[in-house]
Amino acid sequence: MARHWLIVVIVSSFLIQVLPCKTQVQWSGYASRSTAVIAVDSCRRTITILDPSFFRSGDHLLLHQTVNSNKGIAGLCEWSIVDTIIGHVVYLKTSRMHQYDALHGLQAIQVLHAMSGVIVDTLRTLLWNGYHGGVIAIDCVDSLTINGVIDVYGAGCRGGRASLNTLDTASSSDTNASLLRLPTDGEGRGLARGGSARNAGGGGGALFGSGGRGGFQTSAYGIQKRGGAGGIALLDNTNPPLVLIGSGGGSGHQNDFNGSSGGRGGGIIVVRAPLIIVGTNARAKLGGEHAQDAREDGAGGGGSGGTLVILTDSINGLLPIDISGGNGGSVRGIIYHYGPGGGGGGGIVAFQSQRLMLQKTISLRGGGGGHSIRVEILDTSTYGALDGMPGGTISGAMISTGQIRRDRISLRAKDSLVDDGMSTILIASGGVSYRWPTNVSVTSPLGDSAETTALFLPTWFVVEITTLDGCVVLDSVLVRPRLSALPKLTISVDDAKAAPGDTVDLYVRIKSEPTNVRTITGTVFVSMRSTTLIPVRSAKHTSDSTIQMAFPLRLDARSGSSYRRATAIAALGDSLKIVLAIDSVRLDTTVRDLRLIYGTFTLEGVCVDNGRPRLITRDSSKFFIQGQTISADADELLLFDLTGKRVVIETVRTGSMLRAVVPDLATGAFFMTLIKNGRSQTYGIVIE
Repeated sequence: MARHWLIVVIVSSFLIQVLPCKTQVQWSGYASRSTAVIAVDSCRRTITILDPSFFRSGDHLLLHQTVNSNKGIAGLCEWSIVDTIIGHVVYLKTSRMHQYDALHGLQAIQVLHAMSGVIVDTLRTLLWNGYHGGVIAIDCVDSLTINGVIDVYGAGCRGGRASLNTLDTASSSDTNASLLRLPTDGEGRGLARGGSARNAGGGGGALFGSGGRGGFQTSAYGIQKRGGAGGIALLDNTNPPLVLIGSGGGSGHQNDFNGSSGGRGGGIIVVRAPLIIVGTNARAKLGGEHAQDAREDGAGGGGSGGTLVILTDSINGLLPIDISGGNGGSVRGIIYHYGPGGGGGGGIVAFQSQRLMLQKTISLRGGGGGHSIRVEILDTSTYGALDGMPGGTISGAMISTGQIRRDRISLRAKDSLVDDGMSTILIASGGVSYRWPTNVSVTSPLGDSAETTALFLPTWFVVEITTLDGCVVLDSVLVRPRLSALPKLTISVDDAKAAPGDTVDLYVRIKSEPTNVRTITGTVFVSMRSTTLIPVRSAKHTSDSTIQMAFPLRLDARSGSSYRRATAIAALGDSLKIVLAIDSVRLDTTVRDLRLIYGTFTLEGVCVDNGRPRLITRDSSKFFIQGQTISADADELLLFDLTGKRVVIETVRTGSMLRAVVPDLATGAFFMTLIKNGRSQTYGIVIE
């Protein structure tokens, strides 16, 4: 194979936008890393990547749409710079230049970046695996010295895998009728097809040059053109041209487990430096992979060559470049011929200046088609397998860098943790205008800062940011009040009412905010007028007319609230309404805040004479008293003395009237309760 050399001087209009980098670095081996991009947010200038472990703030990267079913975006790429990495999200300093599809074939390549770089020994990259790999990107501010090999041979798209072991039956249909890629077809834009039954060869991958068609089916069933079609040459009329990775070849058809897969396409090399110095051992290998040979089954087609992009002001020295296509696999048979694979098409060298197009001394041949060998009669033939077409050169190459944004789109709080009941300042950045949907007070003319309301609970605040490029982005921040370990308690007494002589329940309640984390015990002391309420259980007299009841309380951990109940008897006093006041609280713990809420008690069913409550009811249509006999229109009649003790009486019913005879010794003031149709009414009476 003839060797060709290229003397290149390429003018680049690219500006290195971020200067800080290592002064001189040597690169060899697998120095470059890459990872799949699974999401792109152009407005926020972020990408979400599968493996963030090797990226650091300030790293340069190449965003590349390596493969995609949409032919308009496969090959799009751009330079960018890492700002910050949070988890799997990478914030970039530059805006996006293209629309990408992160669902299929988008990757982020770590750029080998330095002031001056030196390539020693052999520089390689991991093979494209369907998610990432196959690309080397080099960017030097001053110069790049190549003293070794930059090798992406066979690092591009994968070849079609060998077919399932099928029977010797097939229709006469052409494998190229379907637009969908089958597992036996080569990966990539070229779409080389796998061979059909019986034992036909796979087609060669394509890039600049088209791939060769695979060989015929086995001669045991007659010669038929069932070889896989070679990939179609990619006529790229975009400006700037797409940076395409080499396509894989189609696989051969097998039914004896002896067929072969298609060869892989060549990878991508991107070099940007003002000066490139080429040493004696320098070489750029971007050839397509040769398909493996087969035995009495179909062989796979060769992969296409890859793409080299050189962005430089000048090159000193001779740089040999190989973008040739891979050879198709050959087949050995004892009695019959079997389909060999087609050759892969040549790749691309992309220039920026058209004047360099005259220097066509690159190894850009197409891969050769394989051969079919009949061992029995020593007959060797291409048996329908065709060579791939040569690669070529194009001009106008350019890889863009987006606009650098100084401020990242963000919303932050001056204090994300504030004292209970306090406010804080919210600060937004990265936009030209701001809108606050939440309840805040804007504090700046541009609207990029605002003050929150007083905070008692954790609250999310949202801002709508409009960027310079017209994107509208929502961002949010959570502000929390500082929670003390001490609880905030509220102790309250419920309002109550009853008629004289009735029994009434008094409730004292306790509530913790936030919910208490430990059990709280204590006692609440409630005072009331002794002339109106008489406790059933013991109470303490604090004055002639005031008594104090003790309410023991227990608030279990994380319960949040509890209550205690006590019983008293209502009596006619000097007031229709009294205050149930909380005198004091004794607790077994310290609290952050203690709020006390008093209750009231109201007497019902009493007479008011000249503005004063009276126990005695002078007249009533419900009952009348004659001596020791009480007659009432009621279902039941109950009698109590002023201490609440029930008086035993005898009752006799006559028609609707109920008569009660009071014992002779029972005279003076009493409480009488009449019950009619389930409703009760209490009266104050005098028995003389």
